[in-house]
Amino acid sequence: MSAAPRPPILSDLLSRGVENLARGTTRGRCIFCGRQTGEGLPPKLGSKFTGGEFLQGGSCICPMCWFVYKTQRFRQSMWVASLAGTRFFKHGDARAILLDPPDPPFAIYLTRTWKKQGWLLLMNRVNLDRDRFLVAEDERLIAVSRADLRLKSELADGMLRQGLTKTTLLEGRLSAYQFTRLRDPRTAERLLAEVRGDPVWELAVWYSPMKRGKLPKKRIQGE
Repeated sequence: MSAAPRPPILSDLLSRGVENLARGTTRGRCIFCGRQTGEGLPPKLGSKFTGGEFLQGGSCICPMCWFVYKTQRFRQSMWVASLAGTRFFKHGDARAILLDPPDPPFAIYLTRTWKKQGWLLLMNRVNLDRDRFLVAEDERLIAVSRADLRLKSELADGMLRQGLTKTTLLEGRLSAYQFTRLRDPRTAERLLAEVRGDPVWELAVWYSPMKRGKLPKKRIQGE
């Protein structure tokens, strides 16, 4: 029985095709990916480096990880990486990418802060499955089922169309004003209670491209 394929290291994926990677002479273990290298560079990290808790024991930084660390765009942007290359994208494109990721192996990084070193969470977690995969958002990992995300995206978009805000959907509670304007507020409250605190629901809401509708000025009589 053949062994399951091993996913590539994230920094190999992100540095794929890059010419003239910086190379050192230190032999040791990379503090980012944990691999042994004979071309390590000094592990001198900037004073504003925020990912210390995600470092592995080591004595240097390998050329591939050095490239990722020194490329600020990997922490200041959202991106999806695969064998086809790395694509940087904006907030409005996130939902579509999550629902239709590239062929494996791939990795997806999302951010709300634009400054965390969350890419480190994906270093040894490159995905090999398009239907169930991990996503890093700043400094948290989220396990995503595409089917689950699709259902929750449809629910979130429907509620946004009714005039509810993203804040309401994420907090999971209707205001008194919203309660008196929705056609079926009790069903909305029940659904929100079921998904409150669910990381996949938060992805569905936060990255929804749907524009919020307007609440009716008053609830239709008899509803």
